[in-house]
Amino acid sequence: MWLRGVRGLRLPVLREPAVRRAERPLWRSRVGQRGSSLVEVLAVMVVLLVGILTIIRLFPIGFTNLRHTEYRTIASRLAAGQVEWWKNNSSRLPDAVGSVDPTVVPLGSRLNPDVIPDDFGPLSLTGAVRIPAELTKQALWSDVNKTRRIVGETTSIPAPTTQESGGTGSLYFLSLAPMEWPAEAYRDPDKYLLIYGADLVRTDVTGLDAQALQGITTNLKSRDYAVDYKAGALIFNGTNYDRTYRVSYSYPTLQGLRAVTAEIVRVPRRPAGTVYAVPLAQASHAPSRPGPYAIEPLSERVARKFRYVSTPGAFSPDEYEYTTLVPSGAAWGAAVQQITSGLLFNPVGFRAYERGPSGLRPLTARIDYTVADWHVLHADRV
Repeated sequence: MWLRGVRGLRLPVLREPAVRRAERPLWRSRVGQRGSSLVEVLAVMVVLLVGILTIIRLFPIGFTNLRHTEYRTIASRLAAGQVEWWKNNSSRLPDAVGSVDPTVVPLGSRLNPDVIPDDFGPLSLTGAVRIPAELTKQALWSDVNKTRRIVGETTSIPAPTTQESGGTGSLYFLSLAPMEWPAEAYRDPDKYLLIYGADLVRTDVTGLDAQALQGITTNLKSRDYAVDYKAGALIFNGTNYDRTYRVSYSYPTLQGLRAVTAEIVRVPRRPAGTVYAVPLAQASHAPSRPGPYAIEPLSERVARKFRYVSTPGAFSPDEYEYTTLVPSGAAWGAAVQQITSGLLFNPVGFRAYERGPSGLRPLTARIDYTVADWHVLHADRV
């Protein structure tokens, strides 16, 4: 475009190129355009926070459910494994699993009939009950640990093996180990671990005169016994070695029958043909009884008790001997009870036989012990 200027000069008119017009910034607001207010921004932030917090709260619940499902799966597998194991080892099933009394020292030495097996609540003691010094962990006397006394786990004496510590013994691992075995247990092991054989053969001599009684008792064999229910006494024939028996029985009182699960009876060595009568302590000292019998007839069970020895090298020719797989002494402290799961029997018992009500049978050991803690799923056999 040309402009006519002074004296007829034509001057060019310069226009802005189209490309340069396109480079103008687009962020310039137009008149009348409306923006977001602070209140609207805060409202959006609140909505976002509520949603995020809701999602965050769902994660712990989901993780808890996953962990609970995992525990249930593990428990189901362990239970199924135990069922299969007991099916294949039914001969080792115990006679009973009882509740222990935490107010008696040593702990677990007496059963508590007042505890319901299905009660998994915390320990509750009523009245002026003095809690023993050993009761240091509440978890050991609550929920499932209220019922942990094993009575009569049965096994034949295993084949002997050579031990790393030296000597030979018949190794056996408890089915429900580890067991309660504190450092001081070696001083009186019968209070924590009681091992005994098959029931002896009974001969009832109640009401017999002295001559008939003499004729029967002098012919008793080493694995026989006689019982007088009225006198509340057991009668044994003499042997050239000391013997110890585990006796369970019931005796009548005015309040009903009372059961004794494990009374220890000691019979000293005596010449053969010499009888030895042992009155049962609780039945003989009962303050009153409703009938003529001190012992409920046919309620007693008598079995030879195994003797505890401190080391495998101390085994004698007597087949009724055993030891534990932990060192004896207080140096081990409380840790001992967490690892005690194995027993070592005298190897001569592997080929020994004992006479029972059904005749001769291989030497059998029945074991009473207290489980240390049911929360321990298993004891590693190392």
